[in-house]
Amino acid sequence: MHKNRSFVFKAFAFLLLLLMLFQIYYVKILTDKFYYQVEIQRKNELKQKIDMVYNAISPILQLKRQGKITKKEAIERIADLVRRMTYDDEYSKIIFL
Repeated sequence: MHKNRSFVFKAFAFLLLLLMLFQIYYVKILTDKFYYQVEIQRKNELKQKIDMVYNAISPILQLKRQGKITKKEAIERIADLVRRMTYDDEYSKIIFL
């Protein structure tokens, strides 16, 4: 009977260990999927921001190409535009008087 109890205890401990390993593996899979989804979302958000900035500065670049403004004016306008976009984005919308 003593050997039987020892076997049952060892079997139970082994099954418990297997269950814990399965849980750890499953959590790792879920974590990896979560990080992957977060990374995809970050890349999409970055692409949207880049597209938005490009669309915003495109008219300024067009004016420069047409010779209607100088390179210095174009750089100043773009810097001002990006500064305002960054300020509004980081500190919410602020009304300038």
